[in-house]
Amino acid sequence: MARDRHPREDRLGAVKMEKYGHMAEARRLAGAGRNGEALAACDRALTDRPDDPDLLNLAAAAAWGMGDAGRALPYLDRAMAAHPGHADAYVTLGVILETYGRLDEAANAYRAALEADGERVTAYLNLGNVLMRQGAAGQAIPVYDQALAREPLNVDALNNKGLALKETGRLDEAERLLRQAVGAQPGYAPAWTNLGLVLRLAKRPDEALAAYERALALDPSSIKALNNLAVLKRWRGELEEAEALCRGILETHPDVVETLNNLGDILQAQGRVDEAEALFRRVLELAPDHAEGHHNLAVLLLLKGDLKAGWAHYEWRWLAKDFPSERRNFPKPLWRGEDLAGRTILLYVEQGLGDAVQFVRYAPRVAARGGRVIVECPPVLKRLFETLDGVAQVIARGDALPAFDVQCPFLSLPGILSPDLASIPAATPYVHPDPSDGKTWRERLSGVSGKKVGLAWAGSPHHTNDRERSVPLSRLEPLSRVPGCTLFSLQIGESARQLADIDFPVADLTGDIGDYADTAAFIDQLDLVVTVDTSVAHVAGALGRPTWVMLPHAPDWRWMLDRDDTPWYPNMRLYRQESRRDWDGVLARLTADLERFCND
Repeated sequence: MARDRHPREDRLGAVKMEKYGHMAEARRLAGAGRNGEALAACDRALTDRPDDPDLLNLAAAAAWGMGDAGRALPYLDRAMAAHPGHADAYVTLGVILETYGRLDEAANAYRAALEADGERVTAYLNLGNVLMRQGAAGQAIPVYDQALAREPLNVDALNNKGLALKETGRLDEAERLLRQAVGAQPGYAPAWTNLGLVLRLAKRPDEALAAYERALALDPSSIKALNNLAVLKRWRGELEEAEALCRGILETHPDVVETLNNLGDILQAQGRVDEAEALFRRVLELAPDHAEGHHNLAVLLLLKGDLKAGWAHYEWRWLAKDFPSERRNFPKPLWRGEDLAGRTILLYVEQGLGDAVQFVRYAPRVAARGGRVIVECPPVLKRLFETLDGVAQVIARGDALPAFDVQCPFLSLPGILSPDLASIPAATPYVHPDPSDGKTWRERLSGVSGKKVGLAWAGSPHHTNDRERSVPLSRLEPLSRVPGCTLFSLQIGESARQLADIDFPVADLTGDIGDYADTAAFIDQLDLVVTVDTSVAHVAGALGRPTWVMLPHAPDWRWMLDRDDTPWYPNMRLYRQESRRDWDGVLARLTADLERFCND
């Protein structure tokens, strides 16, 4: 015989069944995208149980699913007021706040969820994602570690920690995490996309291409994967394919800011400057704080010779994601051009060696503002920069810095001191060889007859545009047939190995070059330097030596457009490609000019 149940027991059982029945129905409706019906089901249940936190949270989620945040928040307020330890409500609140850009408040909501339930993996993931959006990748990493401690194969945590490691420059670790993610779930397209990005940054383009292709096989419409593939194609020199990828995205998503920005960069690399400018300006219309858009527009305006506007936009460079230099963030104020009145100012190199040589010309102008100038630079430039007028001290990067009052990076100086072409300090030489080094090189070259011509044919292979600006040494063979000159190599590094593969004479004395002071002393004994766009061009230009520079069809901004001279170096002549990768035309003109030079 069945035991009679207590009346209270029957009532509680019925209530529990009714509650979970309504919740199950509401969840089913929400999962089917029928959020309005789900919310109605929650409201019916809440009539009897107005403080039930699960129902309140589910109602908030349904209202949020309808796009009605104003309706969702009161449900969450009721849930948190009645049950301060209900983690789900804080997670839902965090999601809503994050969507509306209230990142600090969202982070606080996720932290509250974790105080209520320290095992809530979703809260760790969401908190890490907010920190990433705030630019705090280093803080996000240990948060993702907490998620992974609880779910070691959580692909979202593996993927997102991989991205955070990438942001902090730890590419090897990022690759390991992302490979773990795709190993745990091979069909997880976002991790393949991010793996491709890490491999591209690690200069492994073929592997990056394979990762992007895998991502797109899984999700052919992924805008992020298509964008990243376009960027990879651009840096592989496959500009037409890169352009087609971007235009394909924009056909269906015309206002994707990253795609517009990438397409502008691709068009500029093709020499289509006006089209590129229109795209960069569109980027800034849609996203006024888009750092890459400002940086790209800055470079384009400088290329066009609009220095005042260009330098203003260029100050956004530090916020651009792929900008290669570190903003030092010294605890001293940034100098903005005011009189120094006896104070000490630190000027520091921020980008490449060629940039350093080009912009160190501003140090004497800074000194003229009444201050004591200290220059910090890479060690290979120290001896050369010690010859500058007006510089009190030169410090090699990595050595202890003396006390200083204000500071300024090199490429902020022209925007302060020469906002137009006419005000560029163009007088050369502004650096000088060491007299003892000059004597040594003069004696070494004293027996050479005719014109002494230095050659540099390649820049750093790590430069993003090196495939466009460098030329194989073998292509320079016509110069060796010009009578009355001797060719000398000025090429340092990996590309110097090409000397072993040519069958025309180029003297190589670079074994005696230890730093840029040696390079300067060597160049100062030459009659002419012929070079691609690399640091040798700047050293020769700064010394005031005759210098001929071979430029790609889409040149670096400093060489501007449609001119064979430059306001930066009065002793320099520019030889531009008339079409992309047309070195033959450049060399034909240059060889004819060299014949005249050697016969003068």
